[in-house]
Amino acid sequence: MTVDEITTAVRLSTLIDIGDVSDSSILTMINDSIYHVSQMVDAPWLEDEETLTTIASTQGYLLSGFTAEVEQITKIREPSVHRSLVPISKQMAYEMWGDNVSSSTAKFYYIEQEKINLIPIPDAILVYKVNFIKAPAVLTTGSDTPAWLTSFHNIVVDYVVARIWEREEDFQKAAFTQQKFDQRLRAMMQTYESRAGNAPWAVGAGLEVRGTNTPFLDGP
Repeated sequence: MTVDEITTAVRLSTLIDIGDVSDSSILTMINDSIYHVSQMVDAPWLEDEETLTTIASTQGYLLSGFTAEVEQITKIREPSVHRSLVPISKQMAYEMWGDNVSSSTAKFYYIEQEKINLIPIPDAILVYKVNFIKAPAVLTTGSDTPAWLTSFHNIVVDYVVARIWEREEDFQKAAFTQQKFDQRLRAMMQTYESRAGNAPWAVGAGLEVRGTNTPFLDGP
């Protein structure tokens, strides 16, 4: 469903007038629903990978240098030697090295102030693959669609309708619609959990995790 189709479905379900709830307000609620669902579901559509090339004697690398907005780093690996860096806290790094971090091949990393910090400090140019969870894309136009399976697009309608009934203080209808949303969300979670569990193990090229990006026929 597109944003326009979701908006139409919301208005048909609530008979709410545009003078009471504007299209821009509905769009805000649509994006709220997408963020909420993305936090609850094992979301392969948010998995991404980028390349990090080190510079000799440089410890920190800004996440803002990636093309996507990073929410969580899941793995940093050096594919040429099939080796992953170990995540640690800044406190642990300080307890182990203090202010005297040596220069060598990086073995650990920690995140601070939107920056990946490598330890030891790289002493040469190396290429790493960074796997991460990205922030959900914000829908802005009428033709935009949620990134997940089309069979679960109606979950957005349920979320927005429930919020509108809450706004109108019709709490019985809000509770009923919220129940529909919760049921769809549970079904969606089960679908994606099953998909991840049944995905094949990836082989070769330094891949160390189960492949979760096997596409469904109608979407991520």
